[in-house]
Amino acid sequence: MERRIRLLHVDDEPDFLETTTLLLGRIDAEFDITTATSAAEGLQRLQEEQFDCVVSDYEMPDTDGIEFLEQVRETDPAVPFILFTGQGSEAIASEAISAGVTDYLQKQPDADQYELLANRIKNAVEGYRTERELEQIRDLFKEAEQLGNLGAWEFDGSGRGVWTEGTRRIHEVEESFEPTVETDIEFYHPEDRERIETTVNRAIEMGEPYDVEARLLTAEGNERWVRTRGKLVEEDNGTTVRGFIQDITERKERERQLEETNQRLTTLVSNVPLVLFVLDADGVFTVSEGEALAKLGPEPGEVVGESIFDVYEGRERILEDTRRALDGEEVETVHEIGGLVFETTYQPIVDEETGDIEQVIGVAVDVTERREYEEALTALHDATDGIVDADSEDAVYEILVEAGERILGFDLVAVDAARDGILEQVACNFDPEKYPHHERTSLADDDTFGARAYRQGETIVVDDIGEYDITPADPAYLSGLTVPIGEYGVFQGISPEAAAFDETDRELAEILIEHARAKLGRLADNRRLKERSEALEQQNERLEQFTSFVSHDLRNPLNVAQLQLELAARECDSEHLEAVSSSHDRMEALIDDLLVFTRSDRTVESTEPMSLASVAEASWASVDTADATLVVETDTWIEADRGRLQQLFENLYRNAVEHAGHDVTITVGGTETGFFVADDGPGIPAEGREQVFESGYSTNQSGTGLGLAIVAEIVDAHGWAVRATESEDGGARIEVTGVETEEP
Repeated sequence: MERRIRLLHVDDEPDFLETTTLLLGRIDAEFDITTATSAAEGLQRLQEEQFDCVVSDYEMPDTDGIEFLEQVRETDPAVPFILFTGQGSEAIASEAISAGVTDYLQKQPDADQYELLANRIKNAVEGYRTERELEQIRDLFKEAEQLGNLGAWEFDGSGRGVWTEGTRRIHEVEESFEPTVETDIEFYHPEDRERIETTVNRAIEMGEPYDVEARLLTAEGNERWVRTRGKLVEEDNGTTVRGFIQDITERKERERQLEETNQRLTTLVSNVPLVLFVLDADGVFTVSEGEALAKLGPEPGEVVGESIFDVYEGRERILEDTRRALDGEEVETVHEIGGLVFETTYQPIVDEETGDIEQVIGVAVDVTERREYEEALTALHDATDGIVDADSEDAVYEILVEAGERILGFDLVAVDAARDGILEQVACNFDPEKYPHHERTSLADDDTFGARAYRQGETIVVDDIGEYDITPADPAYLSGLTVPIGEYGVFQGISPEAAAFDETDRELAEILIEHARAKLGRLADNRRLKERSEALEQQNERLEQFTSFVSHDLRNPLNVAQLQLELAARECDSEHLEAVSSSHDRMEALIDDLLVFTRSDRTVESTEPMSLASVAEASWASVDTADATLVVETDTWIEADRGRLQQLFENLYRNAVEHAGHDVTITVGGTETGFFVADDGPGIPAEGREQVFESGYSTNQSGTGLGLAIVAEIVDAHGWAVRATESEDGGARIEVTGVETEEP
């Protein structure tokens, strides 16, 4: 369903406002028109309400339309502003364009002029809305890039939402679905809905960010686990809640399976450090075996015959769990003994005849290393948040060194960056004078562990450096771990002890380095993008200077020449004056086309499905086609940028009228791979058909040679192709191919 267009119309003539409101309402019911009879009243309306477009008269008692435009721009720099005035002149039009007016139109006592006004309003609003939505989506994806491949969402102060494609895919909704805060919450499982609603409301009311996991019921009826993160964002145009959503169904299933597996491993796996013990009904050990006993001190079987209440006297947690098991309760718990962590299971064995507890079988698995690994992994995840937020390569290197020392427990840590064929030390946690290290290593000539790991792209773990031909920077170094950071350098852990690094150290270091590599890649991409943006900005500044020259420095003397010609025509009658007038017209057309050519975008950022016929007919209404006739013979729909496509049709229409005469018949039709625009004029000579799309080429002496060049740019921006051929009537036929078409 089309959204209504909220229009503010300002004019000091109440009767004219009433007439315009009536005619626009008849033309299109989607207009919602508010009127004001002065600029001051119009500004008051803009401060109280939000509008999609402003239409204003030029000459009003308290101020003119240009001054009103400048006041509006202070309130809303982007809202479309159309000057609809009864006083028209080249000077007013030039002043309006310089002031930043969106469009300029003269009042005329003709219903067709209001059709044109309605069309101009809709085009301006469509571009305005599209730009606003694109800005929202760009912001969303910029933040999503830091967090991973997630679906993003945003809700404004009115509760209206914007979902990215990923968010729609997770919810399994169509592109036409319009989300709101209420409909978003309704997607969650009934048992989780209240919790989500409370969390979101706290974010809105108190500004608290949130990160929660919950079940989602999709539009297709599927249940999914999702993780959603959100926060309140204060912006110039109001407050929004913005965040991300991730489908974690597979992760949840893996966690469930892992939990079941761990429970089985606790009692079944025999090749892990554990203690197997059996207690009789009084708590006396009858069995005490297992590899983990060596860490606790007792030899296997040493405590057999002793009571657990004596062996662990004073350890109330162990004794309380034992009593529960002896009372018939199956117990799963965690015990910490002498700095070691054991996951312990007590399984009571019941006499089937008497119902009494015969014995208790216990398994205590030493999970100290696993707990340390999990704690290190959690700490690494926290460190990666710092890496994600780092704003420079040096900041990433410092985080790596700090994490290597604090989290991985490495004694000596260094990072070498690859720059111009050299590995150069950029960060370390030691005094280089006390602990020598290769400050600079040639990747081409030197053979160090850092250079080897970088060239091979593989981690190198060395238990005894003395077994290698490589001479260490310091003879005191005995072992090391070197991890390449992609193309950006290497990370090294060094130790004066032999075999100081195991497989866990390697795995954790590689996890840390992978995050750093990805971040360094993004920083490099951002740097290259910034450099390219600065270069493009310089090019745009030069183009703007050229455009300003064309618009002002050429048009002004042309206006003077036209005025002088008009004065000369009043004083004398000469056949040469008509030739001068034609030259003036050609110069003005050249300036107009050149401005369009230089100001047109070379890319298309957003497309949408649209009816080819409706765009062709709308474009016809925007062009002075004299006595020409338009025939539309297609019901094809295509994917395109509406504004650029309309510009394409307008240029083709003007070109046909210019070359084939004012009474030409122009036909628009569809093909299997696109569409065509044909006429019944004299056509384009075969030898010139490949040149017509070049800027400056024209077969008409009065033509500018830019009309079809602009068409070619629009086609290229969409990724299509264009060619000129002969129509069925012998005239010109312009074919656009490579277009994705579909029947309605």
